[in-house]
Amino acid sequence: MERIILVLGGARSGKSMFAERLAREMNSRFKPLRDIAYIATATATDDEFRRRIDVHRERRSGIYQTIEEPIGIAAALGGAFSSHGVFLLECITTWLGNLFFQRKDDPIEQVAATMIDDIAVRWGKDPASVNKEDDGFFERLLIAERGDYTYPIKELLKNHSEQDKFLIAVANELGQGIVPADAMTRNYRDIHGRIVQKLADIADYVFYLVAGVPIRLK
Repeated sequence: MERIILVLGGARSGKSMFAERLAREMNSRFKPLRDIAYIATATATDDEFRRRIDVHRERRSGIYQTIEEPIGIAAALGGAFSSHGVFLLECITTWLGNLFFQRKDDPIEQVAATMIDDIAVRWGKDPASVNKEDDGFFERLLIAERGDYTYPIKELLKNHSEQDKFLIAVANELGQGIVPADAMTRNYRDIHGRIVQKLADIADYVFYLVAGVPIRLK
């Protein structure tokens, strides 16, 4: 069975380290003979960002096979699908920024949504289910209010097998700051929010990182 896990958080919230830890835990428990496919979307645009990329590279051990792909994430995941069991996509936020600057003449939201749909189909999900009425919403809301959605990684690792495929996608939470001053940034933020909602809808699990602490939202 295919599983999608979305990891959200603000800058320096610990989301990347949590996603990497989760990937390693899954790999050691379910895929001990395979590397983790790490789809890296960042490109070095200046020296400071190049240093950030280097830090991420140094943090990853030999169990990761890095696939650098700033745009075609669906194709990159598809190409590695048969040879890997655990996939880490880092990150949706940077990828969408790449689309804005490298494919600026295209309908960005449509292009992005199509790629997410392609990933959904690859992972056995129904992209047409997005935004349908959800009968379980209020039940989940009550569970969240009781505080039952905060739980450790070990709970997530129950009842899976070596045949499962795991995609862990990382994204920033951009909607909690002030409204951007310019139209382009507002458009980027709005599209990013809708794309992340789409991904969260098809995901099996969603985590939100606050001060390094993972909170399960779904």
